[in-house]
Formats: sequence, structure tokens, C-alpha cells
Amino acid sequence: INKNIGTILARNGKQAEADEYFQRALEFAPDKWTDMANLAGTYVNRGEPSRSLSIYEQLVELRPDDTKMWNDYGVATSSAGYLTVAEKYFRKAIELDPDFQEVWNNLGSNFMHRALRDQAIEAFKKALELSPKYLAPQINLCLILGFADRLDEAYMYAQSVVMHENFQPQMFS
Repeated sequence: INKNIGTILARNGKQAEADEYFQRALEFAPDKWTDMANLAGTYVNRGEPSRSLSIYEQLVELRPDDTKMWNDYGVATSSAGYLTVAEKYFRKAIELDPDFQEVWNNLGSNFMHRALRDQAIEAFKKALELSPKYLAPQINLCLILGFADRLDEAYMYAQSVVMHENFQPQMFS
């Protein structure tokens, strides 16, 4: 029940309260990976990714073939500022499932934060190749191509973003 309450609280933006319930759930079942993943995700969502890293380390040991877990570990590690290390985790996720578009977008974001434009563009394009309607890499391509003075390409992606079914103007305000 603690896990369910924590999930409800997390979905309603009450991360600190959710953290408390996920911790309680772990006390009763410390080997349950879903509870550990929920707690780690709560730390990342609260802006405390460093607190999640030891949990993700345990999770990838428990589930070494879990693509999403490696991706989430990469996101947490990247958010904690360890960009080069995070790349290794994204690449592990890609090794496990090269068709997982979210990890390609996250790898692109990692490259973008490290000013590795060509690699970022390549990763974002791969995410779009795998899922042409995926909005995040379209936005990221628009931004990075604009910064790279590749304005014709940036404009093409900007048009695509504005025409996207999930586009909301407040995304850019």
C-alpha cells in the first residue's frame, strides 16, 4: 500500500511525500526493484539526482538487461553532472535495445550539453528515424541546428514542431 500511495503522490507532484512512502515500501520489501526504481525516480524528479545514483547502481545489478533502467540511470547521472559517465549508461541501453528512441534522444541531449553538436544531431536524428512523431528530438534538433547556424534545417524542424499534434505554445514561454 505504501508503494501505491507513493505513486499517487508522485503523479500529483508531491515528490517529498512520495519519497517517504517509497522509503516505507522498501523497509518491508528491500529486494523489490520496482520500489527502488520509484524511489530513485522520485529523487531525480525532485532535483536530487545524486541521491538516486546508488539506488540505480543496485538496480542495474539486479536487472542488467533492463534497457529502461540503464536509460534512467543515464538520465540521473547526467542530471547529477556526470555527463561522460552518463554516456556510458546510455550506450549500454542502446546496446541492449538499439530501437529505444528515448535513449537516443537522451544521448543527444547529453552530447548537446557537452557541446558535441555533430554527435547530438546524429543521435536526435536516430531518435526521429525510430519514431517520426517523437516531439522531443524535433525540438532539440530545432535548437541545436539553430545554434549551429544551420538555419534552413532548424526552420524545417521548427515547422514540424509547431504542426505537431502535441505542440503547446507555452512550451516555449
